[in-house]
This record gives sequence, structure tokens and C-alpha cells, in this order.
Amino acid sequence: MCPPQIRALPDEGHRLDMKQVGAISFGDVWFFQELPMYLLPRTQMIAALAACGAVLVTALPSAAQSGRPNSTAMSCGQVQSMINQRGAVVLSTGRYTFDRYVANRSYCQHGEVTRRDYIPTRDNAKCYVLRCINPQPWRYD
Repeated sequence: MCPPQIRALPDEGHRLDMKQVGAISFGDVWFFQELPMYLLPRTQMIAALAACGAVLVTALPSAAQSGRPNSTAMSCGQVQSMINQRGAVVLSTGRYTFDRYVANRSYCQHGEVTRRDYIPTRDNAKCYVLRCINPQPWRYD
């Protein structure tokens, strides 16, 4: 949230009435309410909104890139290397599909086993990986 225009507080010799500046008290802590838009000149308001918009637009792509790795953007060797280095990785295999792939059975939960799976990568439509499955999904422990 972009801060409103900051006004200088009076010197220590002057007493500031916090209710006049739109503050709310909770014990010894003061919270300032939002300043109305008419306190800022129109050109400064437009400049502040444009600056906030520019910050949001530049922040959104970086947040989208910090998601899970996409197998279709990597080679088969890169996918297999990543899984072996980390032990277990959640990979996107398409626009709306993802799964957890493991290096070996030690990364599966108790009672699960590994199953061969093939996922699409940049250079290979069927890249060999392992994933954990429950061999008896109908049984409850």
C-alpha cells in the first residue's frame, strides 16, 4: 500500500491532539486511519497511483516465476538430475497438471511403493521418472 503524503509533526513543545489527525488509540499504541483523498493535490494523487501500479506490475511476474518447476521447460537430463539431487520434487507437467516425483522409495510415505512414470520434457515426450503410489488404495490402516 502506498503511503499518503507525510506531514511534519509539531515540535516537542507543542501538544498534538491525536483525534484531530484521525488516530485511534488501543492502550498506548496509536493507529492512524487512512487519510481522505482530498488532502492530496490531484497531480500528486495520480503520480502516487501510477507509482503503486508500476510496483505491482513489476512484482507480479516475479511472484509467478517462483512457483514449481515446469518439466516441459527442461530437458529430460535436467529433470532427472533435479529429482536425484533433491530426492523429491513437485513438477508441473502441463498447464494444469503436476505431481510429486522421487529419486527412490525412501522418499515415499510408509506403505507406498514407487511406480515408473513418463513425463513430457523439452527434448523427450516420455522422460522416465519415479513416483510414489499406494499399492492398495482401498485398505485403511
